[in-house]
Amino acid sequence: MMKAIIAICFVLNTGLFALAIENHLKKIERKSQPPQIKNIDFIYLINLDQRPEKLERISNDFARFGIELFRFPAIYGWQLPRTTFDDLGVVFQPWMMEEVNFQINYNGFVLIDPKTTAHPDTGEYHRLGPKFYQRNVFSVSMKGGAIGCTLSHLSILQDALDSGYHAVWILEDDTMICEDPHQLGDWIDRLDESVGREGWDILYTDSVVYFHSTNDINWIWRPDLAIDYNQMLQVKDLGSFLQIGGRGHTHSMILSRAGMEKILGFEKTHGIFNPYDMELATIPGIRLFALKQNIVIQNQTVSDTVRQIFD
Repeated sequence: MMKAIIAICFVLNTGLFALAIENHLKKIERKSQPPQIKNIDFIYLINLDQRPEKLERISNDFARFGIELFRFPAIYGWQLPRTTFDDLGVVFQPWMMEEVNFQINYNGFVLIDPKTTAHPDTGEYHRLGPKFYQRNVFSVSMKGGAIGCTLSHLSILQDALDSGYHAVWILEDDTMICEDPHQLGDWIDRLDESVGREGWDILYTDSVVYFHSTNDINWIWRPDLAIDYNQMLQVKDLGSFLQIGGRGHTHSMILSRAGMEKILGFEKTHGIFNPYDMELATIPGIRLFALKQNIVIQNQTVSDTVRQIFD
């Protein structure tokens, strides 16, 4: 009987939670873009209003290849009201794990206020326990800027699905072109030939960063999900591609429709907990691939996700 009650409550909470997240996604209107790269239906660029210099640089870089980017005005998480965070985090429940059976930094500790500049030594992080039942909690790394980044990506995924796209390219404004991006259409053909059109969710356009050892993942966990850490570390060489269990950075990703549905469905069902790049690796069944040849990589610029730099 108790298990049945918990299951019913979970279903009800999931429906309400999905609606809550959807209320904070930014709608895209008057969107247009000519066909540009084979196998890619649309190209989105995430850029903050406060970062016109990044927009100018990346727009000029892509214009050299005749590529037009659609600018999505990024959600600046540091300016979100604290009440918004109450709709987004993991709602801690009695059945959830308070700790995980893995050597994790800050295992069982959460952040309550993403606008804080908390450090564990100051006591601003909190250890999970009964006093947090029914409260929204986040990873200790999930600061306001990171939440805005996640909401920006999810808003684009929702728009892409609503638009009927089968594959989209999402860029952040800290990218740098190494080779002609038009090659990506051919790389998608090769990936389809290798694993099947329905066999991949995300294709990263570089091979710069992926998880090498437990030191790279020893702070990733969720209180509501048992994570396969061994899977996170898996790397399979497929010749032209690497199939990976996870990686950092989301500066340049091509997503299939299946990948869009998987990511959006997971976040709406489970809530936002980790920074977006690390969260992707926790999604059950996610199929991640990276090129072994660098086409578009991350440009080393100031990140706006971890610290507030605008008033």
